[in-house]
Amino acid sequence: MIRATAQALLVGFSGARWPGRLATVLFIAILLTIIPAEALCDNDVVVSKITCHNSKITKRSIILRELPFREGDTIRGASFSQIMGQSVENLLNTALFNFVTVDTSFVSKGRYRLANITYSFVERWYIWPAPILEISDRNFNVWYEKRDFTRLNYGAHLVWNNVTGRMENLDLMLRSGKNQQYSLLLDVPYLDEEKRLGAGIEAGFTRNREVGYITENDKLRYDFNSNFQVKGWFAALHLLYRGSIHYSHMLDVGYQEFTFSDSLLKLNPQYFSGDGTRCGYPSFYYKFKADFRDAKYYPLTGWYADAEISQAGFGTEGGTIHDGWIKTTSRIYWQLAKRWYAGASLVARLSTVSDNSYFMNTALGYNRDFVRGYEYYVVDGTHFGVIKTSLKFALLPELNMRIRFIPTEKFSLVHYAAYLTWFGDAGYVVKNEPVDHHNLLPGTWLLGSGFGLDLVTYYDKVMRIEVAMNRKGEAGIYIHLIAGL
Repeated sequence: MIRATAQALLVGFSGARWPGRLATVLFIAILLTIIPAEALCDNDVVVSKITCHNSKITKRSIILRELPFREGDTIRGASFSQIMGQSVENLLNTALFNFVTVDTSFVSKGRYRLANITYSFVERWYIWPAPILEISDRNFNVWYEKRDFTRLNYGAHLVWNNVTGRMENLDLMLRSGKNQQYSLLLDVPYLDEEKRLGAGIEAGFTRNREVGYITENDKLRYDFNSNFQVKGWFAALHLLYRGSIHYSHMLDVGYQEFTFSDSLLKLNPQYFSGDGTRCGYPSFYYKFKADFRDAKYYPLTGWYADAEISQAGFGTEGGTIHDGWIKTTSRIYWQLAKRWYAGASLVARLSTVSDNSYFMNTALGYNRDFVRGYEYYVVDGTHFGVIKTSLKFALLPELNMRIRFIPTEKFSLVHYAAYLTWFGDAGYVVKNEPVDHHNLLPGTWLLGSGFGLDLVTYYDKVMRIEVAMNRKGEAGIYIHLIAGL
């Protein structure tokens, strides 16, 4: 509109008198100063209309939230294709869709092109009521070492994503067996009209018949009590803020309480360093995240970084619980050549040392924090760092196939890929152990390397089969169900 106004003024310029001409020149100069530089380029694209097909559950406003442009925006012609690709990545990373395609039609209008952009979706299946049959160990490899089928949990688990089409998540856990958990989680990521602020609640209780009560020879030792070793309950409020597509903040404020059995505290008097058998404490957790990965569940290009702050207890109740830490994770991924990819990550944590309770002083060997090749071990301590590297070859680049006998596209349209990988990891844990239990890994460098096969498919499913050797000279075959980096 601004350009049209300027052109209309130029048409009448020749017929105007000198005072009018001078005023016209000044007005055009002002108009040109407020026109963005990119709006003056040939072949620029003006987004005329955005259409969404087959988003039967997901609301249009949620889809538009992930796009780096709006109707009426002007996009430089040279970057138009890259921005379209980025928009598809953004939509896939919401975990709302199995497939997203974009089609664009253009209409020329002077030096501009008007674009009608159409997105087509294959939405995921959002409701997953499933029976639970899972191992109670830290990972599959630890369980498979003994293959003890009594170390199983069972029950029912309901996960309902995108409940009303606004990305809400409902998680109901009814897990019985050796280690029990009954909990409810509800997250609503967008409460305001601008879709930046969200909130969630979580509450539940747990009862564990078997716990790892001490680390000896760098491995967890377990003890079983049919009357439960640890009972606890928890409640938390989540606050979420996502000011832009790639940056987010999360704040959790909660309270936890545990009761320990007398037999457990006899086995390890340092399991809980406070008085009595009960401890309750408030908790605080904050996380900032910057995420520029092409695919969150199995990235090949881009980068990720976060910073976390956690505080459990504030020295109340006689100073029984006072544990805090700060942690940062950074990962980078890039393409080296056709079908060749590389990645690296760094994880570092600094912790307080004011609380010596055993159950609060975990470091490597839990969740994603471990050095590959040491899956059977845990390394206790406060501060730690882990570096991971990987080199990948796309044995089967991502392909699509249709399973014809399945009637719905939510399951019949499948994508899959396979990658050969080489990896090398290094880690270090600062030793903070008051009593020696023949644990040799804290305070030493942990080194592991090997090769493997990664299988990737839809619904964020990843299976890694790896052969790894650690610094101790031990080799093994390990299975994981999450990306290595």
